[in-house]
Amino acid sequence: MEIEKLVFHEKKENWTTSNLIAEKIGKSHDFLLKKIDKLIKEIENLTRLKKRVRNIEIFKEEKYLNERNREYRRYKLNKPAFTLLLMQLSGVKVIEAQRAFNDAFYEMEQYILKMQDQDFLTAREQGKYARLEMTDSIKDLVDYATKQGSEKAKFYYSTITKETYKALGFLEKGEKVPSDFRNFLNGFQLAELLIAETIAKQEIERGMSEGLHYKEIYINAKNKVIEFGKSQLKFGFIKLNKLDNN
Repeated sequence: MEIEKLVFHEKKENWTTSNLIAEKIGKSHDFLLKKIDKLIKEIENLTRLKKRVRNIEIFKEEKYLNERNREYRRYKLNKPAFTLLLMQLSGVKVIEAQRAFNDAFYEMEQYILKMQDQDFLTAREQGKYARLEMTDSIKDLVDYATKQGSEKAKFYYSTITKETYKALGFLEKGEKVPSDFRNFLNGFQLAELLIAETIAKQEIERGMSEGLHYKEIYINAKNKVIEFGKSQLKFGFIKLNKLDNN
């Protein structure tokens, strides 16, 4: 995309860099670095005096290689930081640059939102199919358990669902499952749920095909989902409760 020449997306934030800004406004990069260094000190003083504005300006110092493969320092700036910096400058080129960068930030924001919406819709559709398949497997398990003498097999629908949500960190112990619970999950959570429900379905079907006792099948399916949940935590994935999405 053309906007990526001015703004890029990294770690859930849109950024530009001080060397790109310097080039656009027709100033030396050293000049702009001095401006930013001074601005950062002023922000730190305001922070200590508790006069910081709500929008958080982020300046991240880093190293980069220029066209001659030489290493120099520069700053990455998010949108509030960029806006604050340009307020310290003047001139026709600065106004032109501000328009260009603001357009680029806006276009990048819209692009990311569009991609997130597509990911969410895809995850939601896939989740619906996974849920239907899992429900069919639970129905088979209910019939299977009933034939083995279980008098509480009908509760497997709610019990297995709740245990899956708990294993993924979506529910706290003792918390009830609202009927519209899945509507509060984001795209990432829906994708996790799809995998977990597929794991449970496969374990239920495997246990029945091997003729295991219904209680053993239930425990095995539960443990497999718990293992998956722990693996997600191990690799640093963030668990969000339903209330975090409100």
